[in-house]
Amino acid sequence: MYNVRFLKFYQWENYSPVRLPHGLKYLPDELRYLHWVGYPSKVLPSNLSLENLIELDLSHSKVERLWEGKKHAPKLKRLILSYSWYLTRIPDLSDSPCLEVINLKDCRRLLDISLSIQELLLNNCHLMEIPEDIGCLSSLERLELDGNDFGSLPKSMKQLSMLTELYVNDCNELQSLTELPPNLGYLEAMNCEQLQTPPDASEFAQVVAERCRNGVPYLHCIYMNSSKLNQKALSNILAVSLQIIQHRATAEKVKI
Repeated sequence: MYNVRFLKFYQWENYSPVRLPHGLKYLPDELRYLHWVGYPSKVLPSNLSLENLIELDLSHSKVERLWEGKKHAPKLKRLILSYSWYLTRIPDLSDSPCLEVINLKDCRRLLDISLSIQELLLNNCHLMEIPEDIGCLSSLERLELDGNDFGSLPKSMKQLSMLTELYVNDCNELQSLTELPPNLGYLEAMNCEQLQTPPDASEFAQVVAERCRNGVPYLHCIYMNSSKLNQKALSNILAVSLQIIQHRATAEKVKI
């Protein structure tokens, strides 16, 4: 077992055949990939080495926290903790320079997030608000917030200069989408029943023009089943669409 590099435990129909009545004492130091769906303990072994770990998947687990303090994980790229209903905190991952993806979908008790990543999935986490600290995730490129309970996005969203994809589907309390990152290329806001205020057309015109001049991909916005969008809001959406078409045509003429 000392040289095991790939370790995977399956879960069958919400039943995990692995039981750890006395906890887990040890995992091999050479592990590259650890997939343990339904991990039954509250925490990983304190002596766990992350030096060689590339992917950690503890989806559907009973884990409350991964480990205490800071651990050096120089090769870790993917951290999958989706449907871990008892998870309350994410440890300090500042010593994980290669971390690209973390999946926290349906982690309903999550209280604290402090990360430096490219992709963050927080779907169905029952978040009442998005913290202002999210603006510190300077490397974030894709953000999924589907199925949460916040009413608006924080102003710090505009600091996410690398963010190109944003998903806020099924956010039934979301009322406004006025705070958007400057380089956003794709916005999806379907089934947001309370949505009343999409991006303002007058402010957005400058963003559209700047994107066209710099060759940045055009922003695609999808709104469906947002019954509270009033006539003014719909006019704003139409105005933005027309501005994109106009700037796109101008850009094509310049190329010719």
